[in-house]
Amino acid sequence: MSECNPYVMYPLTSYLLAVMIFNIQDRKSVHLYGRYLTQDHSIIYVPAKIGWFVMELPSFLVPVISLYQSGSLDSMRSKFLLFMFCGHYFHRVFIYGCFTRGQAVEISFVLKCFTFCALNGYLQGQNLIYCTEYDNSWTTDFRFLFGGLFEYVSAANYFSEIVEWFGYSIATWTFPAFAFAIFTAVFLESRAVYHHRFYMERFKDYPKSRKILIPFLF
Repeated sequence: MSECNPYVMYPLTSYLLAVMIFNIQDRKSVHLYGRYLTQDHSIIYVPAKIGWFVMELPSFLVPVISLYQSGSLDSMRSKFLLFMFCGHYFHRVFIYGCFTRGQAVEISFVLKCFTFCALNGYLQGQNLIYCTEYDNSWTTDFRFLFGGLFEYVSAANYFSEIVEWFGYSIATWTFPAFAFAIFTAVFLESRAVYHHRFYMERFKDYPKSRKILIPFLF
């Protein structure tokens, strides 16, 4: 697609939101990887490094291909935001993915994540390259997140990632980016609950006042 087509962008973005709603109802996905994984000999598993690399690669590769095919860097503001997105997933794929020491993951989980990342990468790339325009005022103000959040919540890294993607959705002001931020918040919220419960059960002196995900609130 070399031009903005809302009849493609909005249905696909709506599909992402539908996946998010399904994820709210089905919390079993939290058990498909990591410390909560229960091994079943009837299921095929993929080593963590391979699984992480495969399932997250489309989030980096698809928008990079879209950017290359666009053949122009005229809209630098949109491209800069896309570079931020690709930079995040470059780290996730080629740095974190290659050095992770996590447990094996179910192949079905890898394939589902691969499909989701391919679709999301396509939407973020196409939307920022062909469907958005920003005026000069966009680059006049920056905000940075900092602080010792682990003193307040168990899943400070998840909270920061949620803030990151909501900030990204506000900066781009696009439906696909907002849908992805919502999906990230819902998915990581369920993971954070299990993390907090794990810490509370394992460490008897774990601070009772520490929240799960959002400082002072939840």
